[in-house]
Amino acid sequence: MRHSREKEWLKNSGLFDAAWYLQHNPDVAASTFDPLDHWCDFGHKEGRDPNAGFSVNEYRRAHPDCFIGQNPLFHAARAQAHRGIADHRLRVQSLRGRPLPAVSPSGARLVASEIIEADSVRRIAVIKLDHIGDVYLSLSALERLQQKFPNAEFTIFCASFTREIFESAGFGHCVTLDVFPYGGVGHNGVRPRVALPASQFDLAIDFRVERDAREIMFAVGGFLTVAYDPMADYRLPYPGADIPHEKQLHLLVERISSTGRATVPVPLSRPLRVVLCPSGSVQAKQWPKANWIELARLLRQAGHTPIFLGAPADLEETQRLAREAGSALQSPLALQHYPTWVSESSDVYVGCDTGPTHAVALQGHRVVEIIGGYTNVEEWIAPGPNVLGLHRPTPCSPCFSPRYCPSAWYCLSIPASDVFWAIELLST
Repeated sequence: MRHSREKEWLKNSGLFDAAWYLQHNPDVAASTFDPLDHWCDFGHKEGRDPNAGFSVNEYRRAHPDCFIGQNPLFHAARAQAHRGIADHRLRVQSLRGRPLPAVSPSGARLVASEIIEADSVRRIAVIKLDHIGDVYLSLSALERLQQKFPNAEFTIFCASFTREIFESAGFGHCVTLDVFPYGGVGHNGVRPRVALPASQFDLAIDFRVERDAREIMFAVGGFLTVAYDPMADYRLPYPGADIPHEKQLHLLVERISSTGRATVPVPLSRPLRVVLCPSGSVQAKQWPKANWIELARLLRQAGHTPIFLGAPADLEETQRLAREAGSALQSPLALQHYPTWVSESSDVYVGCDTGPTHAVALQGHRVVEIIGGYTNVEEWIAPGPNVLGLHRPTPCSPCFSPRYCPSAWYCLSIPASDVFWAIELLST
């Protein structure tokens, strides 16, 4: 069934050039095979190209997560879609106001999980290009947004016929955009390609739950962006779910984590004490064992002290890793004492996508989290003001496949040197 959907998608996409394929593959032309069927079933696995501008072998070299049995054109389309989806979510690009690189030395993605300082958000853009009734339903969610960011100046991007509604509600700074289809307000979406005034906002939030105005949200220049995405954010209700529109917008606003101030942990000791927790509940979350040993070696080489700490169920494996790494071992701790001990006994914590990692991060402790593709990275990165996540992006993520991966867990192929680099970033 999946392959038939891929073939139907390729047939409609125009990416497969049947005439070109037959011309360059005379054996297929001499057979009774349909060219598209042949390429989907055999051709791409044999390195045959689907058109003049796409090289199967070059694509696989550049994307090692596209394993040999996977259709590379379909893989490329999903990769492009996921890049767009990632941009629709809340993006935090600094740690305590310090700019961070987007990727690690090996090219893995670096994700900062920072609780937004409410006082640092001074300018907020709200895009509500919608009909009159929808605008009225958004006002209570806007009031809640004002409560979360009391010192911010709001700019509302709206249609001309709804401007009075926002102004009457106390939002005096409105920018009207002629974005609705000619001939009146319809339900065919908005026309996003309009000229926008030059500006820069700390936060831009799209209150139109459909995706047709998303381009405008990006164009207004928000350092952080917040929006619905029905494809990626399965936890937020999309129109069609039996949840009122007003409630949908409230849920979106509540997803923006904010605090009065960012928590900065106590000063570091030198050399660093680094807790290494290799435990992971499923294979899809477990960093390779050899990498933990190599990370301990790098830490000792730099004069730091690695301390292995595992869950009771992983005690034997953690003991083996500590022994092979020549490092200290801490006996397993009761979960209620775990985050406190880590905060008091170490400077940096390194863990996988597990509950203990989240508990330590919420303490405000410095955390490097190694995140596979099992779940959505933006949604499940450990929340805290001093967290850096490392993740190898793959189009098949999130997979929710705990024990099987045809790409040999490519999403977790992050070298120990990258984790050491992230520890240095957190501690300087």
